[in-house]
Amino acid sequence: LISDIDHFINELLRIKPKCESEGFKLIVSNSCFEVWLYYAFKEDIPNFQIPKDIRKISWKFKGWLPSVIPGGIKTTKAILSIDDNIENAKKNYKEDKNGIPMLFSTNMYLLAEDLLPLIEPELTNMIEENKRLEKQCRGQIKK
Repeated sequence: LISDIDHFINELLRIKPKCESEGFKLIVSNSCFEVWLYYAFKEDIPNFQIPKDIRKISWKFKGWLPSVIPGGIKTTKAILSIDDNIENAKKNYKEDKNGIPMLFSTNMYLLAEDLLPLIEPELTNMIEENKRLEKQCRGQIKK
């Protein structure tokens, strides 16, 4: 089960024991899914000014991202850095006393680690093709 915190903390706390008893992983990004995407590009916890109204954290965080990631987060590019993504998210992961990721933490790396072997050959091809296209666009290789 995948969710972000946004305004769902009460629901997540309610279903967490049920997920655990049924053997499901509860994958949560706090405050939003973009936290997971952030870690594809950056290795440190975001240096982000938390708004006084915590209900605006996700919205403000999404608006802040282009200031630290040139051009903003491109989901199609994040997958190309999945190994860094996993490492960075894992390194910065912290839970609260209820087992819920703390702000700017995500356990999405658990799902990514499980899925990576299933997509590995195709992903490797995508990464190599992306590198080739980048070189071509920069005029470093001939068509």
